[in-house]
Amino acid sequence: PNSMQITGELTVGRSPTHVAVAGDQVWVVNQDDGTVMQLSARQVQHTHLSSTGTPAGYVDQIAIGNGPVGVAGGFNAAWVTNANDGTVSKLNELTGRVTATIPVGGSPKTVAVGAGAVWVAADDIHKLREINPVTNQVIATLPIQPAAEGMTFTGPSLWVASAQDDSVTEIDTHTLKTLATVAAGTQPMRIATGSGAVWVGSPGGETLSRIDPQTGQVTNKVQISGQPGGGVVVAFGRVWVSTFATGKIVTVNPKTLKITGSINVGGHPLGLTTGNSLIWAVESSNNSLVGINPSSMHITTRISVCQNPQTVASDGGFIWVACTDSGSVDRVRLFG
Repeated sequence: PNSMQITGELTVGRSPTHVAVAGDQVWVVNQDDGTVMQLSARQVQHTHLSSTGTPAGYVDQIAIGNGPVGVAGGFNAAWVTNANDGTVSKLNELTGRVTATIPVGGSPKTVAVGAGAVWVAADDIHKLREINPVTNQVIATLPIQPAAEGMTFTGPSLWVASAQDDSVTEIDTHTLKTLATVAAGTQPMRIATGSGAVWVGSPGGETLSRIDPQTGQVTNKVQISGQPGGGVVVAFGRVWVSTFATGKIVTVNPKTLKITGSINVGGHPLGLTTGNSLIWAVESSNNSLVGINPSSMHITTRISVCQNPQTVASDGGFIWVACTDSGSVDRVRLFG
């Protein structure tokens, strides 16, 4: 007000109509996209509305490292891989602040939390790092197959999918020894456990493979068209698989191995997770997080998130979305 100069400019939603100030917060109503945006010096929070007009969740967009790709939740934190600077960012789940930046080398993409540690795969240097979640230090390194795209756990075993090698490797997290290497379709990517099996989506061969963790063998394959495998999750008695090329989320009965349904979310869906009794999918072409009711198979919520979302994770009442192009991670606190 003294200099009569513009000191800053922030992008808000479509057709902003009203503005209000409360303390150090500024609130903007965006009519066309159904949001209320809260502006502060630290971050921007969007309050999004569901299709019924009720609040769906807050979104905090948090700047982190260069080229965030993978995200996982655990130990009261979100862990995000930064592929372009060889680091992992640790964020406090309650405050959303970065509490540690851990150098791991290479181009880390895939991250998983389990067996008492955080595990990070740098596929370009074919290394798997084990991080102590308390000291935030790398405590072990072991070689892995190239192009590690997905990781999951069954007890003390860590399973790593290699898209380049067309295989899934089982690693004993106690001894760090390889227990088995399984051929699992063409270009296996995302991987999940549940219903007594390890499930692997392979977009190259358009299959969902079932691995018996006791024998380390592929017992069945389900043919799914549309490049499946950008996201796989086992929940609500079904296996959920995103199909990048057709814009659908496909469900498979884990016992009969029959496709039981699908829902079109549009664009190019990738990562999947669960939270608030919903299935959540990130859709990269429209920069959105989509909530799906697993009973009705209807979309209940669509939330705008950061640019080019790749992966999604849930922990501590939050949904975390990693976005490569915007160099940020979105923390979504859901209502209801």
